[in-house]
Amino acid sequence: MADILGGMSGEGAASSFINFKASEMQWQIKGDKVVFDYMQLDHTTLQSGWGVYDGSYDFVWDKTFGMPDKQPEGYTRAFSCWVWVDGFNQPLMWQSYKRGESMALNNMLAEFWDGKDASNDLPVFKFGRNDPEKPDKELDAVKIKLGMGSTAEIRFAYQGMKPRKDGFVIPSWVEEEEPASEKPEQTNLTDDEIPF
Repeated sequence: MADILGGMSGEGAASSFINFKASEMQWQIKGDKVVFDYMQLDHTTLQSGWGVYDGSYDFVWDKTFGMPDKQPEGYTRAFSCWVWVDGFNQPLMWQSYKRGESMALNNMLAEFWDGKDASNDLPVFKFGRNDPEKPDKELDAVKIKLGMGSTAEIRFAYQGMKPRKDGFVIPSWVEEEEPASEKPEQTNLTDDEIPF
């Protein structure tokens, strides 16, 4: 069958989402393990809000990052941001409401947040590969107990602020906003002039 959509559907489709699967202790894209050493995070794309999975993912974003709006029933805190990982040559959206990933992102933000506006550079982090052939006790993720269950503590090392990687261009559809609706011209009509 012809691929009319150009890689946007079917088995060969590119995915722009990355997540950490705690049950398998690995980063994944479309359910496949992704091995990388470095992640660059575009902090200008950060969103915070609420997320849930109920047959499909649903997210409700806060009006202001880090300032929680009212919690919809059944939702938990969530985040979204665009990242670049070495070895995968396209921007990826990291979006999750999972506790381990949220804790990791919060710890990452703490490393650079106060100085984020000092330059146009973006923060870079080194991650462990979770590779039995190349173990890294400092950076490999580890399982931790959380309430009645468990999650992953995703470890990393902050590498500093670095220039944006070549090719780390956020898709144009992300920044497209619906045009502001024009407000109707206000007139001062009296009750007698209203036609109904």
